[in-house]
Amino acid sequence: MLANYGKNSHCEGNTSPLGIGGWYANAQLWAYLDASIGIQVKFLGKRRKFNIMDAAAAAVLQGAGPNPFYFTGLVGCKYSVLGGLFKGTCSLNFEIGEPCKVVEEKELLDQSIIASMTPADGSDTVNVFVSPQMLLNIDCKNEMALEIDGVKNTYKVFVDSLKLVNFATKQEVKGSMDISSDGLIISFNPDEALESTTKFVLMAQVSFRQRVGNDWIVAKDSEGTEYVERMETKFTSGKRPDHILPQHLICSYPLDKMYNFYPKETNTGYICLSENYSYLFDKVPEGYEQKLRFSTLDGKSQTSDFEHFKSEEVTNEKYELSFDLSKFAFDNQNIYKLEIVNIPKRIAVQNENVTTGYKIVDGDSIRNITAEGDFNQLETKQICSINFRVSKYNTLKEKVNSIDLDGKAFVDGTDNYLKNISKGFETDDFFDILEQQVRGKTDKLVYLEADLENTEWYKKSLYKYVYDNFSEKELARGRSFSFKPADAMTIFNALSINHNTLTDNEIQSGIATGIYPHGMITYNVIFECDKDLRIAKTLISNKKQSGAVLDKTEREILNNDFPQSYTRGEYPYKISYRLPGKGTITWTIHKVFKY
Repeated sequence: MLANYGKNSHCEGNTSPLGIGGWYANAQLWAYLDASIGIQVKFLGKRRKFNIMDAAAAAVLQGAGPNPFYFTGLVGCKYSVLGGLFKGTCSLNFEIGEPCKVVEEKELLDQSIIASMTPADGSDTVNVFVSPQMLLNIDCKNEMALEIDGVKNTYKVFVDSLKLVNFATKQEVKGSMDISSDGLIISFNPDEALESTTKFVLMAQVSFRQRVGNDWIVAKDSEGTEYVERMETKFTSGKRPDHILPQHLICSYPLDKMYNFYPKETNTGYICLSENYSYLFDKVPEGYEQKLRFSTLDGKSQTSDFEHFKSEEVTNEKYELSFDLSKFAFDNQNIYKLEIVNIPKRIAVQNENVTTGYKIVDGDSIRNITAEGDFNQLETKQICSINFRVSKYNTLKEKVNSIDLDGKAFVDGTDNYLKNISKGFETDDFFDILEQQVRGKTDKLVYLEADLENTEWYKKSLYKYVYDNFSEKELARGRSFSFKPADAMTIFNALSINHNTLTDNEIQSGIATGIYPHGMITYNVIFECDKDLRIAKTLISNKKQSGAVLDKTEREILNNDFPQSYTRGEYPYKISYRLPGKGTITWTIHKVFKY
């Protein structure tokens, strides 16, 4: 067999090329091999050789020749150096006879530690909320053991700096630096929105460091040059928005287009934003005052001051507006608009810059009108807008107490095991989609949870043993509910699932028409428990097949049939209200199904 090992391959300790132009012939032979393989890399401007594999094993070898005529063997391998920067495969040839280790050298492209930076150099109209990034070829989180110039040491990439600077003023932008989990993406997150139409410079420095005792010292090449790399990119920002963009609204109370805002559920209303809009609130334009306003379609409005501040209370939140709901009077079942507005401090009079004078000409009085400066009429400017309907009830607790959610329920199912308990109800206000389901970034507001520890059916079933003896990791699967699925309860109350929030037509007309009186609460715990029980049985069965001894609980779970889904009795549960985004529970009420 004739193989090509490359023109640069040679025997260790001998610079003569292997074979003819790297081609080497082999014949089969059993033998013991001992070999190494190296790689030549151009890294940080210098060419370095790394030993990437040593091997000693019995193998089927080949008679080798020519140059030299020995018996050799061919072994394939994969290599990865510099934290995965250079990866590849290679073939390794071993010989017997005179000691000879075949070294196959490959030369890779020159690579730097910094791969690129964003925004790209020369970019303009860049989003003022941008988080500039530096991308690395080598991760900066993990250490690596390398042999450089014949010496083995531990090395690591360090991010020395990543800063954003105003090109004109040289002032550094305040912010924080984040590193991705794989250590390859470094982000700079400005504390505030960038100034409008301003040129910035993103400047980065990384270093390749060697562990010396407990310290990390910048590594140097044989000429004493430090392994330090720098890069920068220049870009120009676009304009700051003069209002809050909808995509930056994480959550609020009231929520936009919610059907049921309960005005006395909490005294504190809020708007949480994913970007820092402090520039809209810290300095109000001259001639304006800034207010929060609630208004109806018929023109009635109420205004109040509000607070604004940096916040991290909600996931991904950067800025928050907060206001006192108790200052406002809301009409139930009416549609409102919440606005943050800049209102002119005074209404301009049309002739306020006009001066009227008279002069006498030939005994006649002639009027002379002159204008000084421009007539500037300031208009109200909207910064944020949220539309919502006020519920018939001031709190959800009032509404729940008006509905029969206790008492006799019915079972819905097709076999002896998988059944649900359901309870129908009638309501004069209904539950909207935001209360029933997770919607976008907002968890469902009305939270139902079975009280399993006080449910006789659950305590007598195999399910309790499953959750007492297996972890969530062991029972791994896709879950819509919690691990022990007490929250596997749903509420449904809609004529059309698409008409469970305010429509544009309702907002424009000021009349809500989507109320539907019929609803149902369903106890779905059995479906989720059954899935976990099946997984547990499989795990126990596999354990038994391996020869392991099962304990009493494992034998009971494995040997018993799937338990009856529900038995006659009481099924207690609780209903809670959770404020959107924050998850704060305002109250909880207990109810009981009877089957």
